[in-house]
Amino acid sequence: MHAPPSSPVDRRRAGWFADRRLATKFGILIAVVVTAFAGLLSAVLVGNASVRDANTELAHLNAAEKLVLQLDTRASELKVDGFKTLVRVDPEAQLAELAEDIATPEAMLDELATVPLTGRAADSVAGLADSFGAYTTAITAWVELAVADPAAMRGRWEEIQAANDLSDGAVSEAKDVLAAESDAAQGRLDDALAQAATVSIVAAAAGILLIIGLSVLTMRSVTRPVERVKRSLEALAEGDMTVPTGVRSADEVGRMAAALDTARVNLREVLGSVAASADAVAASSEELSASSAQISASAEETSAQSGVVSGAAEEVSRSVSTVAAGAEQMGASIREIASNAAEASEVAARAVTAAETTTATVAKLGSPRRWRSRRPRPTRWPGRCRRPPVGPRRSRRTSPVSPPRRTRPRRR
Repeated sequence: MHAPPSSPVDRRRAGWFADRRLATKFGILIAVVVTAFAGLLSAVLVGNASVRDANTELAHLNAAEKLVLQLDTRASELKVDGFKTLVRVDPEAQLAELAEDIATPEAMLDELATVPLTGRAADSVAGLADSFGAYTTAITAWVELAVADPAAMRGRWEEIQAANDLSDGAVSEAKDVLAAESDAAQGRLDDALAQAATVSIVAAAAGILLIIGLSVLTMRSVTRPVERVKRSLEALAEGDMTVPTGVRSADEVGRMAAALDTARVNLREVLGSVAASADAVAASSEELSASSAQISASAEETSAQSGVVSGAAEEVSRSVSTVAAGAEQMGASIREIASNAAEASEVAARAVTAAETTTATVAKLGSPRRWRSRRPRPTRWPGRCRRPPVGPRRSRRTSPVSPPRRTRPRRR
């Protein structure tokens, strides 16, 4: 048997993805899942890098701004050192305190120089070191003069403010620039955070949608053919072999469905041939039943005839037994007749001799008229032959040979 030709519907393909093997489908699904997670991780890493850069920049600006504010405070302390020189009992003792107050801002300036700044912030900080250096130099000279002549320097107290003004403008400018840059960096940090969140959400949503879509496609490419195969098998179990699977994919499930359709068609052909054979067998059974009835009648008739034949056979057997007994008796009679015939032959020979002798004697005696009145003496047979042998009488029908009759010699 061969599979039936496929219909135009069966020749249509189910699609590239549906024709792939199950291992390939699940491999593609796993690859998409891994790619989606990799994209999401990349988006998170890129967003974190942007946030980290913006946060680092903001941290540097905040550190620089903090140092500038401290420098402003130290500049005020240096101004206070100048005024304290005018009011102290021992002005010379103020020199040591002034040195400490100058060393502290110089250390802050050195630390500020190590802070990585760019753009306007770097320019403002670079000018701050020069202006603050000029301020410390001016305030140191003024304090030294006040230590030497306190009375004379009391009238020149305005010079302390003038020296402070040398760094005050640069510090104020640096504070303003750093504050503006810090605000801008904070904005960039917020933007980076928002962008990172947006990119992460978009990447996650795209990955989830792609995974869901491919999962649904994979599930449908497996569950739908399996459901169709199930319906066809259920119909086949109920005896309906006209429900095809309708699966056109070339994967494992599709090949299984194609094999089931081929088996279903072949089974229909086999059952059709079996049904035709069953009809033929039924017709033959009817004919055989009629022939059996005829054979039964013939058997009964044969049985009756067999009874007749059996009776005839018994009669024939009895007749054969009788014939056999008669045959045995006939054999004995034949043997006795043969003996008697031999004796009769001898007697006949002697009779012939006697007749010849008698004829010669008669011839010698003359005319035969002399002897007409005389009756010749009958010839005597042997004693055994005077009567037939003793035994059962045999009819002429059963004994083919009759016993010899007594004969008288003819008269001459």
